Amino acid sequence: MKPARPSPIGSPDVTLHVAGVHGANAPALSEMGNHVALIVHGLATETNPGGDWYVDAGLGDGLYEPLPFVAGQFDQAGLRYGFGPNGSGVGAWHLTHDPTGSLSGVSISTVPCRLEEFRPRHELNATSSQSPFARTVTCQRRHVTGADIVRAKVYTRRDGPDMTTVVASTRTELLEILGDVFGPRRAAPQAGVESLWARVCAAHDALVSTPPDHDHHAPLAST
Repeated sequence: MKPARPSPIGSPDVTLHVAGVHGANAPALSEMGNHVALIVHGLATETNPGGDWYVDAGLGDGLYEPLPFVAGQFDQAGLRYGFGPNGSGVGAWHLTHDPTGSLSGVSISTVPCRLEEFRPRHELNATSSQSPFARTVTCQRRHVTGADIVRAKVYTRRDGPDMTTVVASTRTELLEILGDVFGPRRAAPQAGVESLWARVCAAHDALVSTPPDHDHHAPLAST
């Protein structure tokens, strides 16, 4: 089933879709809604005559550029993805991440929705003590040869098959990494910087004692 296209408002059209990022587990209905997928319509090419494209800039080490909404295997800047109809029954389409990626895949509904539908999950992600986004300072950025990832004090850079890891020993070192890699630098109140560093240190100690599963979109436990 291809994505539904809205009534023309402009060219190209963009629709929001409920999506579910999952880890090594198979796609599950409970995960649908932990992510937003964007589908751009009306940009036909020779290899994508339907003109629909899956756009996702929020997957950390995920897509480097849009995927045509056609089934197939795609190589993007050193990582390989599978994309096509979802046989699991969870979402109509599914993205399979490269085996070396930090997540396993994304299930995508082809029915357009409103941004308001994601508000409850956004509030949980931003405020819940069970949310990895709220617990751990995290920055992720895809680049042409791999990805940059900061979790707590740990900065990991992937360039093709090569990976390098740096553990920031001071808040100044962490701020330099964040500014140099993710930029731009912004001035922040000293009290805010000190509070952030304290949270980073606490999260780092927790990660060292309990290695993470790297699934930042996993469903939250019920409260």
